[in-house]
Amino acid sequence: MWKYFCGGRGDLKNPFVHELIYLMFRIAFRLLIAFSLLGGLLSCGDYDHDLKQEAPIKASEYFHLLRNYPNYDEGADGFLAVHEFALSQAMFRSSPPIGFETVWKNQGPDNIGGRINTIAQNPVEPGEFLVGLTAGGIFKTKDNGASWYPVFDDIAVLSISKIVYDPSNSQIVYAATGDPNISSYVFIGQGLYKSQDGGETWDLLGLEDVGVISAFVVHPAQHNILLAGSMGIPLRPGEERGLYRSEDGGLSWEKTLYLSEEAGITDLLIDPVNPLIVYACGWHRVRNIAVSIVNGNLSRLYRSEDGGKTWNIVTNGLPQETLSRSGLAWSQGSVFVQFTGSNQQLKGVYRSDDQGLNWVPVVTNDLLNGLPDNVLGGFGWYFSKLRVNPQNKQDIFIMGIDLWRTRDGGNTWEMATPPWWIYEVHADKHELIFTTQGSIIIGTDGGTYISDDDAFSWKRFDDIPATQFYRIAYNMHNPEFWVGGAQDNGTSGATGEEKNWVRYFGGDGFQPAFHPAHPELFFAMWQNGNLVTSQDQGQFFFNFVNGIDEGDRVGWDTPFFISAHPPFPLYYGTNRVYQNDDPFLDNWYPVSDILTDPLEPFIPRSHVLSSLGESPLIPGVILAGTADGRLWSYTPSNTEWRNVSDGLPEQYVTSCQGSPFKEDHLYVTHSGYRYNQFFPHIHKSEDNGETWFSIAGDLPPFAVNDLVVLPGYEDKILFAATDAGVYGTINSGENWHRLGLGMPAIPVYDMLWNPSLNILMAGTHARSFFTFDLQPIIEGLTSSTKVETVFDPGWNIYPNPTLNGELFLNREWKYASQEAFQYRFIQSTGEPINEWQSLSGQSTEKLYLPTPYNGIYYLEIYDGKKSTYLPLIKVGY
Repeated sequence: MWKYFCGGRGDLKNPFVHELIYLMFRIAFRLLIAFSLLGGLLSCGDYDHDLKQEAPIKASEYFHLLRNYPNYDEGADGFLAVHEFALSQAMFRSSPPIGFETVWKNQGPDNIGGRINTIAQNPVEPGEFLVGLTAGGIFKTKDNGASWYPVFDDIAVLSISKIVYDPSNSQIVYAATGDPNISSYVFIGQGLYKSQDGGETWDLLGLEDVGVISAFVVHPAQHNILLAGSMGIPLRPGEERGLYRSEDGGLSWEKTLYLSEEAGITDLLIDPVNPLIVYACGWHRVRNIAVSIVNGNLSRLYRSEDGGKTWNIVTNGLPQETLSRSGLAWSQGSVFVQFTGSNQQLKGVYRSDDQGLNWVPVVTNDLLNGLPDNVLGGFGWYFSKLRVNPQNKQDIFIMGIDLWRTRDGGNTWEMATPPWWIYEVHADKHELIFTTQGSIIIGTDGGTYISDDDAFSWKRFDDIPATQFYRIAYNMHNPEFWVGGAQDNGTSGATGEEKNWVRYFGGDGFQPAFHPAHPELFFAMWQNGNLVTSQDQGQFFFNFVNGIDEGDRVGWDTPFFISAHPPFPLYYGTNRVYQNDDPFLDNWYPVSDILTDPLEPFIPRSHVLSSLGESPLIPGVILAGTADGRLWSYTPSNTEWRNVSDGLPEQYVTSCQGSPFKEDHLYVTHSGYRYNQFFPHIHKSEDNGETWFSIAGDLPPFAVNDLVVLPGYEDKILFAATDAGVYGTINSGENWHRLGLGMPAIPVYDMLWNPSLNILMAGTHARSFFTFDLQPIIEGLTSSTKVETVFDPGWNIYPNPTLNGELFLNREWKYASQEAFQYRFIQSTGEPINEWQSLSGQSTEKLYLPTPYNGIYYLEIYDGKKSTYLPLIKVGY
C-alpha cells in the first residue's frame, strides 16, 4: 500500500526529522505530478483531450461547466441575467426574520491563499496597495501589507482582472471585472468600475455587457482617455469581444478593434513616452464543455499610431504561424511581447527598441539559453505574462508555474522563486509588480508574496482570506476543529479562532471526513476521486480506493461520506455507488449498477455521480444524484435502486438528503442556468420521491449548491448555499431571505450545521471559511415552533457526540448547588423521550440518554421558569 506523508503538524519528537520527511514527501509527490503533466495527464490541473479541442481542458473546468448541464453554452448569459435580476429585486428582503442580520465570522484561512489576478500600488502613498482576486473582490492595505480589508464587497460580481490607478490622480482607481485566465465560467465579469476615494467605494462606469474585461489602461497624460480589452463571454463566440476606447472618462465607448467572434483582446500597453503608440494582444479563445479553442491566426500583436483609434498587425520580426495567448511589458524605451505557441509552451519573447517597428528575439523555443522548454508547463493559455524591471530592461521575468528571470537580457536564466513543489511560494504566477520602494510583489494561485531583497527571499502577505473551498467538514470529537478541501490548495484545517491553517494534504482538495466512532481516523480526498485515509489524525496517509473499478467514470468532485448510522459504512460515487463496511480495511464493493446515462462523445466526466446523501432517520436509505440530472433512491427493504427523477429539472444535482423530521420527506438541489428561464433549484418530496414540488419560493434563481435542514423545527428552518451567498427560510421555503451580514455575493459550495456549537459553517469558493451563529434566529422564533431552543453557556455536556449514551453534565460556578433543576431528553422533532427527572445539585453529573438509536437529540434543562436546550449527537452502537 502506497504510503504518503502529507504535512500534518503532529507531536513528532524530532521536528527536524519531521520537516525533512515533509520536504522529501513534497519533492516526490510534486515530481510525480510533474511527470504526469509531461505525459499529458496533469494531476494538479488534470487535463483531458478530445477530438474537438485544440488544447487540453482542465478537469476543474469540467466541474464548473457540467454544473450547467445541459445548457453548456448558454449558462454564461443565464448566470449574468440571474445576477442582474436578483440584485435588482434587492438581495436583502425588507423585514428579515430576527437573527438574519447577524454578522458572518470569517475563520480563515489567512495563510493558504487563493488566486490573485492583479496588484496595484498607490503612486503617491507607497505603503498602499490594492489586490484583485479571481472571485473574491478587492482587498486593500494601508500599512505595506501588514493588514488588509475588503473594499469591493457590495458589488455583484467579484472577479477582478485588472486594477489601475489614474496616473494624474491617485484617488481615482479603476477595476475591470472578469477572470482574464478564463478557467471557470462563473467568473465572467460585469463591467468596469471606478473609485474616486482611493478604492474605498466603487461605482459602475460601463462596459457591463462585454464579458471578461481582460485588459485596461489609462492615458498617462490625458486621463479621460481610457482603453479596455474584452475577451467576451468565453463559453461562446460573440461580437462583444474587442478593444473599446473612451475619450470622456468612460461615459461613452467606441469599439475600435474587432478581430472576430472567437478572438478578443488579452493585453494592452500604452507607450508612456509616446502615448499615441498603443499595443494590443489578440487571442482566440472559446471554451465550453465540448470545445476549447486557444489558438488561431488572429492571436497576434496589434499596433496603433493614433492612440488606439486605428490598428495594424505587427509582422516585422515576430512569429506569424498559429499562436495562442500573449503578453506585453515596457521598460526604458523598449517594448516586449511574449508569445505562446500552439503547443501551449513558450514560443518566444521579443523586444523592440523603435516603438514596435522592428523586433529582435530575447529568447525563443529554439534558443532558450538555459530556460526550460516547459517553462509554461504545457498550458500557456493560463499564463503568458511577462514583466520587465522599469529601471533595467535587461531584467526580465517570465511567469508560469515557476517564476524565471534573466538579468542580462536573455543570455542566461535563473529561477526567481523556490521550486513550486516546496510550497514556500505557491505555484502558478499571474501577476508581478515592481514597487516604488524597490520591492517585488507577485500574485499566485496561492496568494500574494513580497520580496524586499531582489527575489532572494519571499514573504507571504497573510490576512487575505481568498481560499476557494469545494468541501468542508468538522471533527465531531472536537467540534471547534474544522477542515476544508480547496482548489489548488489541498486539504487544510484549524481549531477555533486560529486563522493560520495547517495543510494536511496536497493537490486540489475535496471532501474530508472524520469517523464518528474512531477519533484517530481522518479521510481526505484530492481531485478525480483519489481518497486517502490517516489512522493517526493526519500524520500519514494511505490510498483508500481498493475495489473501485478503474474503468468507472469519476468526477472532479467525487462524492464521499461516512454514514451517521452504526456501524457507520462509507459510501463513494463514480458512475455508480460503492460501499465499504470497515474504515480500517481498504475494500470497496459496488452496491448499485451504473446510474448515469452513457458517455456523450467528446465530453469526458459528463455522466458521473455528483452527490450522495442519506436519511438521518433510517439506516441504509441512500440517495444518489448525478451530473446528468438523475436522482436515485435505495432502501434496505427494496434492494433495487429507484429512479425518482420525475418532476425534477434535468440539471446537475448538487445535493440530496433525507429529512430529519419525517422518514418519507426528501430534498434535492440543482445547479444550472437558462437564459431568461429562472427555474427553481430546490425541491422537496413528501412521499419518498414519488412526487416533487418546488420550495424555492421567492429565492433568487441562483444555482443552489447545498442545503441544510435544521433538525428540531419540523423542516421549517432551511439554509441554501448559492452561487451568490447563503439564504434562509423559517417557513419551509415559502419566503427566503439573505442570511447574515459580512458575506458578499460569492459562491458557497458546501455548508454544514455544527450542533455542538450551534453554528452554520460555510465553505466559500472565493473567500475561505465562514461561520454563522444560529442562536439569534432560534431565540427569535415564534412560540409555535416545537423546539424553541435556548442555549445557555453556563451548561456544558460531553462527550458530544456520545458513543454509548453516557454523558456528563457540567454547570458553571454561577449556578448554586442548591438550585433545583429538572431535565429530560427530547428528540429532534420535539417529542420527549423520558419523563422529567431532577438533577442532584452536583457541579458535574452523569446522565444517560435512554434510546438505542443514533441521531440528533436535545437535553432540556428546566429551572421552573424557562428551559435551556443543549444539542447532542448519539453515534453509539
